[in-house]
Amino acid sequence: MKTKYAYKITRTAAIFDESESAELKAICRGAGLTDDDKKTFKAGKIVDGLQNHSFSVYDDDDEFYFGGMIQTNIGGEELFSPLDNVGAAYGCTSIKIDGEYL
Repeated sequence: MKTKYAYKITRTAAIFDESESAELKAICRGAGLTDDDKKTFKAGKIVDGLQNHSFSVYDDDDEFYFGGMIQTNIGGEELFSPLDNVGAAYGCTSIKIDGEYL
């Protein structure tokens, strides 16, 4: 089965100013999606065949930086995508999916 996933940031910590927060909230990434899938996801709807999860990203002091939603059809390494692709640049080291640390 081909991996399909998408995530977008919908919440940011108070440490970010309005401009930084807006930049983070503009992030919407994924892989294996059709153009219709991308439109569905960006509209905040669940893409057919994917499972919806919430995520939150934290630094090594357990301080929240940002969170949002991620949808995936497998639930493997792609669940780390928000941490690896965005959070690492802010020194973040951990991610919670549906309230549980991975």
